[in-house]
Amino acid sequence: MSKSIENRVAVFGGGPAAVGAIDGLSKAGVEVVQILPEEMNFSKRPVYTTSAGVYRPVMDRFVPESLRHNLTKMRVITSNGTDFVVDMGENPYFLANYPRFIELWQSQFKDDPNVDTRSHPATALKELVIRETKGGVEVKIDGNSTNYTAVVDSTGVQRRVIRRVDPKEKDVLVEYIYAGSFPGFIDEDEIILVWDETGGTSWLNASPYTGENGEPMVDIAYSAWGWNSHYTKFTTEGPTRLAKLVEFVSKKPGITILSPIPTHTVSGRIRSHPGSKPSSKRVFPAGEAAGVAKPKSGESFNRALLHGTMIAEAISSGETPVDIYDKSKKLWSNDEHFFAFTLARLRHQMEATNGQMMDEIGKWFESGRVNGEFVKMMEMFIIEGKLAPQLIKYFVTNPVFMKLLFETMTAHLWVKTFGVGSYQKWSLAPIPTDTMEVVS
Repeated sequence: MSKSIENRVAVFGGGPAAVGAIDGLSKAGVEVVQILPEEMNFSKRPVYTTSAGVYRPVMDRFVPESLRHNLTKMRVITSNGTDFVVDMGENPYFLANYPRFIELWQSQFKDDPNVDTRSHPATALKELVIRETKGGVEVKIDGNSTNYTAVVDSTGVQRRVIRRVDPKEKDVLVEYIYAGSFPGFIDEDEIILVWDETGGTSWLNASPYTGENGEPMVDIAYSAWGWNSHYTKFTTEGPTRLAKLVEFVSKKPGITILSPIPTHTVSGRIRSHPGSKPSSKRVFPAGEAAGVAKPKSGESFNRALLHGTMIAEAISSGETPVDIYDKSKKLWSNDEHFFAFTLARLRHQMEATNGQMMDEIGKWFESGRVNGEFVKMMEMFIIEGKLAPQLIKYFVTNPVFMKLLFETMTAHLWVKTFGVGSYQKWSLAPIPTDTMEVVS
């Protein structure tokens, strides 16, 4: 039996894109039905993000200071022997307490008269039926149909909703993550980026959570790029790759890992592939479902929040998914180049040589050529894609950077001409055979 509801929007998911969309729609007086699985498995790890530039208004709105842990230093370690620290000064980056962020906003939605949160069994959501009609979208769950004026899909890489009405995407580039929490501590208040011998682009930080007996913990995440179709293979290798990373960082000064056995582990994906133009008229992909996470760095949390608010404004003003797609492309106009850069790095990842760029930056620090101004220019390049003339001078005088630039330009032209097919293969370096597997 179908029930017709005027000016009501269904939002699938509970992550940052959903939070931004629900909050914006509710404030516009729209009735929102949030649809969640009965068992939500949100990551327990913090999210490293920034409130700089265009993201400041949404981050100030959605992530209070109580959920932030500012980091004053960034340390970089590579398997080539590079080990240097960047003093971030007035650092725009911080660790956001992701679980508490979810709890905070679900609590607020519970008290919001415009928001109705409904949970369904995972089996029922797998059989979800979405049908666009002349006046809206019919959503059928577990045999019950409801009509909505629009639907927002914020289900991440899986795109559980939009793929039923817009199935043209086959395979996409993602950032693989396999992470664990380990008893231990880091001497300095810093985030540590690691390029190890298995080709990963990984990180570790002091955990905001403690162990069962209150002992300090260290969150360690193995990360690498690959194709969504190979994700299952990655998860089978994840424990071993994480073990190798833990073995590597445990030997570094200032890092103490008391046990190589994680208290818990988590795996996941961040989409690193720009989204394609939607064909749907009323189903809005949001956040990672729309491909707005930043290729190259995996910047997703702040982008998803902003994208969710943009979708709320679009629905409230009668705009279409294509309209919001065009606005997103304009806002993040450099993403195609960042995507090409990521594709170019896949070969270096397979050869475990992708730490060369950081080795070169380390040499600059040792020579005294890098100062606070350089760090600020790099931040703006990473966050908003703004390439300052002074930064170009740094790059063009270094053969490693020039080689990466040439490879990026080649990848960009190749994808424009032939597509990504030739890149779609297993992209991780072999694991050294002396590695012991982590007990997960």
